[in-house]
Amino acid sequence: ILNLPTLRPRTYLYHLEPLGVGTPLVESLTSYIGRLAAAHAVSLGILSTKEFGPRVSKVRGTDQHHGNTAAYSTFLYDAHILNGIGRCTERWVPMIEALTGQPNLHLLTALTWNQVISAQGLLRTRRAWCPACYAEWTTSQGIVYEPLLWSLAAVSVCPRHRVCLVEVCPYCRQESGALSGRWRAGYCS
Repeated sequence: ILNLPTLRPRTYLYHLEPLGVGTPLVESLTSYIGRLAAAHAVSLGILSTKEFGPRVSKVRGTDQHHGNTAAYSTFLYDAHILNGIGRCTERWVPMIEALTGQPNLHLLTALTWNQVISAQGLLRTRRAWCPACYAEWTTSQGIVYEPLLWSLAAVSVCPRHRVCLVEVCPYCRQESGALSGRWRAGYCS
């Protein structure tokens, strides 16, 4: 008797596995969204404007901006809040879970601590990273990503390598937001 393999139900977006779940270096939701865009070979701007934005509007009960790219043009500037504990994060997590079929994406945010910590000053508005982690992940053929820990304003040192997190690109001398239209973990946008 042949046994048929158990297939996962189809999802609208790839069933991309989040990285580092259950570890101190769990992937941030913004990093996951960036990797999701890369997996689909589209820019973050396209993914957020064409797929996420209209769905978030429907969740909020307003569909007035459907198809209007200007309504979501500021999304990338404020994307750091997706790693936090606010209502925006509470709306985005179930939407992305439904699109990817990936459960427990709240673990990629600070939502677990919603009743324990204040949102005030919790998150960085700009990217910070550990160059040693990036180098290690790149040379080990691992996937380069941005841990949630790096998005917390109180964290200034990589717990793994004991080096200060970097906030300014050594090449262009610029800071960058949590996400950008050309976001790619480990690279200047």
